[in-house]
Amino acid sequence: MVATNAGGVNVLRYGDMRAQVVGVEAVLADGTVLSHMGGLAKDNTGYHLAGLFTGSEGTLAVVTAVRLRLHPLPTEVVTAMLALPSASAAVAAAAQLRRELDSLHALEAVFDGAMALVSRHLGSPPPVGAELLRECPAAGGDAAGGDAAGGESGPVWLLAEAAGRVDPADDLVAALARLDVGAAVPDHHVAVALDPTRRRRLWAFREQMTEAVNAAGTPHKLDVTLAPDRLAEFVANVPAVVRSADAGATTVLFGHLGDGNVHVNVLGAGADGGP
Repeated sequence: MVATNAGGVNVLRYGDMRAQVVGVEAVLADGTVLSHMGGLAKDNTGYHLAGLFTGSEGTLAVVTAVRLRLHPLPTEVVTAMLALPSASAAVAAAAQLRRELDSLHALEAVFDGAMALVSRHLGSPPPVGAELLRECPAAGGDAAGGDAAGGESGPVWLLAEAAGRVDPADDLVAALARLDVGAAVPDHHVAVALDPTRRRRLWAFREQMTEAVNAAGTPHKLDVTLAPDRLAEFVANVPAVVRSADAGATTVLFGHLGDGNVHVNVLGAGADGGP
């Protein structure tokens, strides 16, 4: 996790791995051991070795020990799932929630054909917006999704989670009611879960995505991080770009909308071989 500067679903709240590493020990290629494990909040004594080695993927040294920043575990958590008409609507919703909700803990997106794939894998339609599903070829359907007419993406399912020491449910519900994404979000396209069992059911449609993709075939995987104003265009256009290189390929998109990171998975003819 240190060598790759891993992130995860809570980057928008806590930052990536680099933000958690406050001390590091590493061994250079010649056997020299560099150790800076003090963990001070402010340390001006030379290079910031923790930041340098985090994300270096072993090219500079082998990390042998780290000192990590810890965060209090939130005791109150509420999760919501929204079915939105497009990636641009999801990006707008995510930006508004980040501005208005201090307790925001996660913002995840499952795009169009990806939701069809994971729903088929789970044997269950999504809790909201099931009528919006467009089939993914990898799930046995007919349409790839992701590049609808007019250069706009298909529907997107947004997971928004708030957490803290004080129950954030009222704040999250109020923020959802204020969303301005070009049109009102119908009540039947919003689900809010307070208890762990219902929250796990919502999260299953995001957390089982990797398993669903792997069950459909051997994917080519890419992690792409974009500025918010580029993300909707990317999601709308990348399936067609992939098909222009391989007409039999299907693109499955999901990821961390809170930090602009999209997991691009390419399945289908030729997708498991070649560069």
